[in-house]
Parts: sequence; C-alpha cells; structure tokens
Amino acid sequence: MNNILVFKTNIQSEEDLLVIERLLTGMEVDDWNVDRKDIDCVLRIVSNTVTECQISSLVTEAGFFCEELL
Repeated sequence: MNNILVFKTNIQSEEDLLVIERLLTGMEVDDWNVDRKDIDCVLRIVSNTVTECQISSLVTEAGFFCEELL
C-alpha cells in the first residue's frame, strides 16, 4: 500500500518543478505533484518506501522551504 506524503513548500515556477523532478528521479516515488495554486504550494508524493524526513531534507537542501503537513 502506498503512502501519500504531503508538504507545505514554496515551489512556484516551472524551473522549481524541474529542480524537484531531478531530485526525485531515481527515488522510489510512484507519483508526485505540486499544487501551485494552493497558498501552501502543496507537494504530494506517493511512495511506499520514501520517508517524510528524506523528502524534507532533499527539498530543503535544494533551497526550498519544505514542512510536512499533518
């Protein structure tokens, strides 16, 4: 069963999406998207192996704000 991880971010532009896409390439992520119309620019990741900490660290190290939404 897949987990859906949800994060508040500041991912906004097409360039930002390309950066995130490169970060997630090679990870065991089944699907992902960013709702840039939402005030929280919500990043959703579907995976049964990737953890919240891994995503948060990866996205933060790339220079973005990333906080898990519960």
